[in-house]
Amino acid sequence: HKPITDGGHLLVSKSKTFALGFFTPGKSTSRYVGIWYYNLPIQTVVWVANRDTPINDTSGILSIHSSGNLVLHHNLSTIPIWSTNVSLPHSLTNNNSIVIAQLSDLANLALMLNNTKTVIWE
Repeated sequence: HKPITDGGHLLVSKSKTFALGFFTPGKSTSRYVGIWYYNLPIQTVVWVANRDTPINDTSGILSIHSSGNLVLHHNLSTIPIWSTNVSLPHSLTNNNSIVIAQLSDLANLALMLNNTKTVIWE
């Protein structure tokens, strides 16, 4: 999967019910990564990744690290603002087990191994 950049692509569920991406709630100026109902006229957020660590600009990047974790960075910082806490065995990170992110039609975000569809985080 390509990284999700602020102002860039969204990860949308198969039936286009939910979307994952960057958003600004209400009158706030802070940016967050979250999941919301995709087709409602008023944005209704159901999950926020970086609730306690908002981003103050549009430099956010959400990507899958080589460790298999979903990580949120900003301003090209090497220290993640937010990350999943997946510990994959070394054998899985070195044998072409590509980790993908999938957003279900029930708003469930999951990380899974592409070759076996084994869920490693949700």
